[in-house]
Amino acid sequence: MADERIDKATEQLLGVLWDGLGVLEHEGALHFPHQIRRRKKDGSIEAVDVALKVIDNPRRFRARVDSREWAGNLNLDLDRDKDLVAELEKFEMLAHIIRDPKPPFIQHMQHGKDLFERYLLAELSETWNRHELLIDVVDGRFGSLNADEAWETILEVARRGEPSPLAGMPGFGQASCIALSARAACASPLAPSWVQQRWISNSASSPESS
Repeated sequence: MADERIDKATEQLLGVLWDGLGVLEHEGALHFPHQIRRRKKDGSIEAVDVALKVIDNPRRFRARVDSREWAGNLNLDLDRDKDLVAELEKFEMLAHIIRDPKPPFIQHMQHGKDLFERYLLAELSETWNRHELLIDVVDGRFGSLNADEAWETILEVARRGEPSPLAGMPGFGQASCIALSARAACASPLAPSWVQQRWISNSASSPESS
């Protein structure tokens, strides 16, 4: 069972407690259940069960090499078509990220081109965004941001008048700061009275207040 800090960080970032993620471990690596949807011939939707594994540095570099080879086969110019080449690199990384849903969690498909041809871009984009959140989840600092650190960042944002101090933080840290700022704003005397009243009402009815 995850400790309270991990549960709070996971809930802020992904909307569920840690145990709700259904994490599986294999050979020291964490794998997170996921589904990719695709339309079948009869018009129905098929949900394909997969697992997501956060990409490591060697596979990230391999994906870059493979994407350049793919770009060459498509006669793309690495400079002129750099946006398209970057998209190909993302597909190649997804080939390493998306795994079969059960041990030994082998790659669901070997190449980015295979994913590109089988699944809709919207589904692959959603999967990529999920992976970007999971990068924070496997970070050893995940859940360790304390209130003082969050307030230091919020103070710096207020001092500068722009959000760049958040940029250097992992996503869960950003979520903590934003949530803390929102709560403080709702409780502030400067907030409209209807906001304060609604905030007080919501706080009184929340489980944490009982």
